[in-house]
Amino acid sequence: LAADRTTWQTRLDQLEAAESGLAAEGERLHAATQATAARVDELRTAHQACAETMNQATERARTARGRAHAASEALHRAELRQTQAETELQLHESTLDSDYPGLTMATAEAQAEPIANRAEAAAELQTTREAMAALGEVNLGAPEESRRVGERLEFYAREQADLARARDDLLTVMADLDAVSRERLARAFDDVNREFDALFRRVFGPNGHAALEWTDPDNFLESGVEVLVEMPGKRTQNLNLLSGGERAMTTITLLLSMFRVKPTPFCLLDELDASLDEHNLRQYRNLLTEFAQLSQFIVITHNPETTRAADTLYGITMAEPGVSRAYSYKPPASTEN
Repeated sequence: LAADRTTWQTRLDQLEAAESGLAAEGERLHAATQATAARVDELRTAHQACAETMNQATERARTARGRAHAASEALHRAELRQTQAETELQLHESTLDSDYPGLTMATAEAQAEPIANRAEAAAELQTTREAMAALGEVNLGAPEESRRVGERLEFYAREQADLARARDDLLTVMADLDAVSRERLARAFDDVNREFDALFRRVFGPNGHAALEWTDPDNFLESGVEVLVEMPGKRTQNLNLLSGGERAMTTITLLLSMFRVKPTPFCLLDELDASLDEHNLRQYRNLLTEFAQLSQFIVITHNPETTRAADTLYGITMAEPGVSRAYSYKPPASTEN
C-alpha cells in the first residue's frame, strides 16, 4: 500500500505539475488570443482603410477615365475642325486664285478688314460678284474709250454751259420783251378804251358809256377782256347781256375804235349788219364811209342800205344750178348819207 501511495502521490504531483503547466499554457494562450484579437482588429481596421482607399482610388480612376474620354473626344473634334479648316482654307485659296489671279493669301490677309456682320458682308459680296459678272469680259480698249467718253463729256459740259448762258440770255430778253409788251399793251389798251368810249357816245348818244376792263388786272398779259356797256338810261352791264342789235353795234364800235388807234390796210366784215335795225344800219353805213378813208373795207352783206356806202359792188349769182357767176358794179358817186 505504501508503494501504491507513493505511486499515486507521484502521479498526483505529476498531475498537479501538469495542471500548473496547463494553467500557464492557458494564460499564455489567452494572452496570445487577446494579442491575436487585437491584431485582427488592427488588420480589420487596416482592411477597411485599404477598402476606402481603394474605393477612392477607383472613383478617381473612373473620373480620370471620364476626363480622358472627354479629352479624347475633344481632341477628335478639334482634329475634325482642323481638318475642316484646312479644307476650307484650301478651298478659299483656290477660289482666291481663280477669282483674283495674282492675289496671294498673305496679301489678302494684309488687306483684310474686320467684318462686323458676316451675313451682310456675304450679301454685299454676292452683289459685287453679280455686278462684276454683268460687266462681262475685261475690255482692253476701256482706257481709250474712257478717254473718248471724257472728251465728249467735256464737250457736252461746254455745250451745257453755252445752253445755260443762252437760256439766261433768252430769259433776259423775254423779261425785256415782257416789260415792253406790258407797257405797249397797257398804252394800246388805254388808247382803245378812250376811242371806244368816244365812238360809243357818238353812236348811242352822249349819255352812253363803254369801257374795257381786264379780268385779271395783275397779270393782264394773260388776262381776258370784259366789255362793259352803259346804254343811255340803263345800268352798266356786260356785252353778252345786250340785245342782238345793241351787241352787234357795240362790237362794230369796238372794232372801229381799234382801227382808229392802229389802222390796217384792209378789213373784212362778214354780215355784221344782219341784226341791225334801220337806225343802226344808217349809223353803220356812215361809219363805214368815214373809216374807208383810213382802210379798205371788204363787206359781205345782204342789206341794200349797207351797199350804199360801197365804192364797188361784187355780186355772185347762180343762173344755173351748180354754176356760179360773179359780176361787179361801180355805182355813181353820191353825196347822200
